[in-house]
Amino acid sequence: MSAAEGRTANRVQVPEVDPGQRDCACALCKELARALPDVRELFRSHARLFRENAELKIQLRDARADKERLLSRMAEMQQRLVAGERG
Repeated sequence: MSAAEGRTANRVQVPEVDPGQRDCACALCKELARALPDVRELFRSHARLFRENAELKIQLRDARADKERLLSRMAEMQQRLVAGERG
């Protein structure tokens, strides 16, 4: 088979496209063109959720660090109270 006759991609005959023809008229391309706005929206949503997730991870890390500082401070104050009661 020559390149002019077509190429095989996953056992599907793919005809050579005329260089002057810009849009493919096959059913798959038509379906993809219809789905493209939905796919773009999915990628936008994914990117937004990815950013939000990263921000939440930073907030969680900061909150955990604050918690550790507060627990340490609480332990110090409890030790001072116990030492004050003894003294």
